[in-house]
Order: sequence, then structure tokens, then C-alpha cells
Amino acid sequence: MILNGFVLYVASLSQSICLYSELLQQSPTRQSDDFALFMTPAGQALRLWQQDRVIPATEASAGGVEIVLSVDSIAELEAQWLRWQSLGLEPIQTIETLSFGETFTMIDSDGHRVRLMRLSV
Repeated sequence: MILNGFVLYVASLSQSICLYSELLQQSPTRQSDDFALFMTPAGQALRLWQQDRVIPATEASAGGVEIVLSVDSIAELEAQWLRWQSLGLEPIQTIETLSFGETFTMIDSDGHRVRLMRLSV
């Protein structure tokens, strides 16, 4: 058994596809009217599922997990800080240094946390 990704329940699939296409800098690998799959070159999967079409139905709220992306430099982290805000993400943590490296966190329109980090450990 291999853990290879996550599912985010989203209010607007089309809006979330636009956002995550920009964040991941790729189009969905597969897509239907209520589901989208992004596969990274490393084999990790991010799935978006229209919340009102999830089976079995759920009333789960967002914010209990984070989508984490990484960059190699502080300059790239700072550039993405501005880019992500221009995409409509809401900052909830400014750039700061934590025990694992420099990072910031924003939330998407569904309340999902998206973190960018430059690891230093």
C-alpha cells in the first residue's frame, strides 16, 4: 500500500481547478464534471472533489490539513508570496523562520491551508 495523495472537498470545482493549476503550474491529469486529479512528476496526487457530489456525503470543514509545496531558495519563497496573493489566496502566516526553515501559509476560498516552505533541516 502506498500513500500518494489527498482529496480536497471544494465548493467550486472550476474555481479550484484554476487556482491549483496556477499553484502547481500544471493542468489536471484527469477531470470530470465533479472531480479533478493533479499528478506531480514525483507521483504525488492532489484530488479535488465537488463537495456537494461526494459519496458518501460529508459535512467536513476545511483547515484540518495543509497542502505543502516547497522551493529551493528564499528568493523564490518571497516571489511566490506575492504571486499567491495575486491569485486570491489569503495570507494567514507571513514569511517567517520556523524550526524546519522559512515558510508562509495561506488559505484558499474553501478554507484549505496551503503552505510554501524552504527546508533548512
